Amino acid sequence: MLTLRRHDLDNLRTYLAGLVITGHTAIVYGSGGQWPIRSATVPPGTSPPLVAFSGFNQTFFMALFFWVSGRVSAQSMQRAVSPKGGNASGVAAFMRAKLWRLGVPTAVYSIAVYPIAHILVLPHWDIGTVTGCLRAQWGALRGARGPVWYSATLLAFDIAAAGLTGSCGGALPSVSDGAYDAMSRWGWLAVMGSSFVARTRWPIDAPDRLPLLDVRAGYLSQYLYAYALGWLSLGRGEARMKSPWEEGSRSSEAGVSKEEAEKEKKKAAAGRPARGPLSMSSATALSLGTMLLAFAPVLVRVRPETLKKDLSQYMGGWNYQALLYTLWNEFSLVIVGPALIALFQRRYSRPATSRTFSARYSYAAFLVHTPVNVAIELLVEAVLCPGGEKAAWMSSAAWKAAGPVIMTVLVSAVNVVASFTIGRWLVDYVPSVRSFI
Repeated sequence: MLTLRRHDLDNLRTYLAGLVITGHTAIVYGSGGQWPIRSATVPPGTSPPLVAFSGFNQTFFMALFFWVSGRVSAQSMQRAVSPKGGNASGVAAFMRAKLWRLGVPTAVYSIAVYPIAHILVLPHWDIGTVTGCLRAQWGALRGARGPVWYSATLLAFDIAAAGLTGSCGGALPSVSDGAYDAMSRWGWLAVMGSSFVARTRWPIDAPDRLPLLDVRAGYLSQYLYAYALGWLSLGRGEARMKSPWEEGSRSSEAGVSKEEAEKEKKKAAAGRPARGPLSMSSATALSLGTMLLAFAPVLVRVRPETLKKDLSQYMGGWNYQALLYTLWNEFSLVIVGPALIALFQRRYSRPATSRTFSARYSYAAFLVHTPVNVAIELLVEAVLCPGGEKAAWMSSAAWKAAGPVIMTVLVSAVNVVASFTIGRWLVDYVPSVRSFI
């Protein structure tokens, strides 16, 4: 089994954290979604390139977070229930560690950090206005708030996995080779069906989220699927997520028998190497191509006056548009996810060279990025649109077309650097933070 630290997965987590920060920056400039601020530097409404960017990322990036988290949790549980640790005490130790690392940050963030972003956008910071904002935020508190829905959902998955481990007498939950292969190849179809049904009740553009966890129900089955595959991959000796058509992703040190390794060598010698995942460029092209097919019913008869209503059909309901969107979303995960993990395994399987952009600080960057983003975005607005006045060049056709993308690229770069820098400072110099991050 693979039990050593995986530098490729560490680097992937760092990349995904940066992608989360970039995605939230894109909301400010027209990708769609909920955020405390909307920029006046770009035209109102949505930007098609940013909508496509965010939609494409949504198909895989949070699911990959859960795949990596599932694998890391399986490793943690494996260490906890070792003969040295004992089964019952090991499961209890695993639970305590997860409650401390995931539960405490979720509670602190939801109560104390999340309201900061809303205080920053207030027109006045007098005591009455600030306390009124805090009362409103705390009054709306029903569980996790903001991006820590991920931490809350991961904690729920870890609790369930711990319960299964305890019921198995301390043995990590596992499945047969055939069941794992079926999950990898065809499980995404079951996820598609359950996601489609969930979106008939909870459309993904609706404000309603599941209580306590604050996760969108339309994505929950994908996240659970990714977590389960990540957890099971450790016991199966799989080095990464598999795409539906590939034959395996095991390495010689990942639990492959000599007989299996010899078979692969014979296939390669005969010119029939085991099928692997698509390249990242091919997977991206295939995903974007299927996206065009999924949205073809709207694109071929686009009418500005009904575009918003037509697109809303894709967000959920008993209609073919929602089914097409769900099909594209889950298909993209199983082609882009394995391709991206394979890319990092091939090119970035070494310790990070940057002192700031490191997996050690990625969780802290993730936790602080909302108020950091909002503060920087407000500063950009104050510089470019003083007093709310737009410069003349912001009304040009060229800026209306390219401005949202340009602003997203520039501001997200600053946001990513600032979030990781502040996260690093908190981890390195604040003992109370370092104890649970």
